[in-house]
Amino acid sequence: MKGGKKYAALLRFLLLIGGLFPVVQTVSGQADKNNHHAINIGLKAGLNALSLSHYKAYQGETELSNLSGKNKSGYGLNLFFRINLDRFFMQPEAEWSLYKQEISYDYPVGDNYQSTHLSIETQAAKINVLVGYNMTKSGPFLLNLVIGPSFRDNFKSRYGNTLWGNPVFQNTRPNYSTNGIMGITINIAKVHFDIRYEISFFNSNISFDEMSGRPDLLEGISIRKRENILSFSCGWMF
Repeated sequence: MKGGKKYAALLRFLLLIGGLFPVVQTVSGQADKNNHHAINIGLKAGLNALSLSHYKAYQGETELSNLSGKNKSGYGLNLFFRINLDRFFMQPEAEWSLYKQEISYDYPVGDNYQSTHLSIETQAAKINVLVGYNMTKSGPFLLNLVIGPSFRDNFKSRYGNTLWGNPVFQNTRPNYSTNGIMGITINIAKVHFDIRYEISFFNSNISFDEMSGRPDLLEGISIRKRENILSFSCGWMF
């Protein structure tokens, strides 16, 4: 990915946020005696870590040996709206995230095996629809539980290995999945903290035969994995 193209999706996301701020601030002007608005808007950024609870590599239908995975910290941006209904609230969210991981396995070459190492970087766009409950709603302090579904599209994935002559290729085909989110949020005045765990309901599979530009070493290889994600973020809620 070269120069400005690398962050094009991120820039479009930020421009969208800037255009929505004036509209939502007008709607959310009314507040109760504790300064709790009927509608809030929030923006947060944070770190995420993939937790691969199930993953296997195959050549055709033959499972490959010595598969291991290593997760690296990624990051994300999240724009959310909170519609307050006394103790409960609805919270739709638009999110952009980047996930990083490394996977290695033994690839059969004749009667021997060759260790193969993959670095994977995935960009995802997500729509989350959460329901929350205010455990504490006193003055400017809020302590909440949130739960709900997440609809995710892994719209771009990059794969690399320094041993290849052309070390990077990418897949830009849509890859949709539905996950579940549960977490805790804390507000101190306008400062917003979020800790959540995202659970995958289905496998998120990779088939390299469907990708153009992939090395011959990956011919016939597929990886079947299920991703759970732990994330921490902080931001501002108006």
